[in-house]
Amino acid sequence: MDGTGIADSPNPIPAARALVVVTGAGGFIGTHLLRALREAGFRTRAVTRMRAGGAGLPDAAETVPHPGVSPQADWRPILAGAQAVVHLAGLAHLPVDDRAMRQALRRINVLSTHRLAGAAADAGIATFVFMSSIKAVADHSGDQPLTEASATRPEDCYGLAKRAAERRLERLARRTATMRVLILRPPLVYGPGVGANFAALLRLVGRGLPLPLGAIENRRSLVYVGNLTAAVVRCLERAEVPSGIFHVSDRDAVSTPELVAAMARAQGRSARLLPVPPSWLGYAAAVTGRQAQFQRLAQSLEVSSRRFCETFEWQPPFSLEQGLRATLKGTG
Repeated sequence: MDGTGIADSPNPIPAARALVVVTGAGGFIGTHLLRALREAGFRTRAVTRMRAGGAGLPDAAETVPHPGVSPQADWRPILAGAQAVVHLAGLAHLPVDDRAMRQALRRINVLSTHRLAGAAADAGIATFVFMSSIKAVADHSGDQPLTEASATRPEDCYGLAKRAAERRLERLARRTATMRVLILRPPLVYGPGVGANFAALLRLVGRGLPLPLGAIENRRSLVYVGNLTAAVVRCLERAEVPSGIFHVSDRDAVSTPELVAAMARAQGRSARLLPVPPSWLGYAAAVTGRQAQFQRLAQSLEVSSRRFCETFEWQPPFSLEQGLRATLKGTG
């Protein structure tokens, strides 16, 4: 039993050339992970609604259709012959202000995850890696980085669903002696193909527009997708590590002004930062209904990945600058 209360597993994944099932393989993280697994010598079975070679999906990946999220979904043919599952699939970036969306979040992100993990245990899978989120802990960290020992206080429906899925997996891991469960909690993931607010900020910085963010004093952790996929590969390679929950991030946290400056350098520009008082920005955000976006820019969300690095004897292979350059190269 490890420090998170999840039982150890005596049945680790075999060495290279093992078959890994990846759900959500057609998504942002999934397409990068398929390539990282292939480069590390693993065979992959991609569970996706896409065809091989479509939308960045590698041609070399064996692809199978997703069986659905109902209780009748049959995972047995998909899991046959596999030694590991990396579960990325789920709903994200959805409006959850109505009951139907909240129900869909629970059905897909919680119940379907639990059923897949149960099927994996029944199929003799050695390792189940679940991609959770730091939002299962909190949306901000205050003065201290969030660790695996931090009290969990998810602040929105997405974070609540991730934490609910984690709890179910913890219970399952205690009941099975044949499958280890590794739960990863990344912060914001960036890299080629990233969208949403990160891509929008990159574009603003690239246009040389002055940004009123120079007076913000915070600490934010990020994780480059190449670092995250390298961490997943490390999970599979280090078969002796037992079940547990781990935070994964880039090596160093940065302030919002430092991030903007790094984005500018990656694009051959100088950052144009105006020292507008954060209280003024907060008032403007409240008036325009952009409180959530302002909080992500102004509050701290620092994550400690020390436990992962020490347990797996690993360090992120890419720096923030390398990750930003790769992101720009991949997104044009």
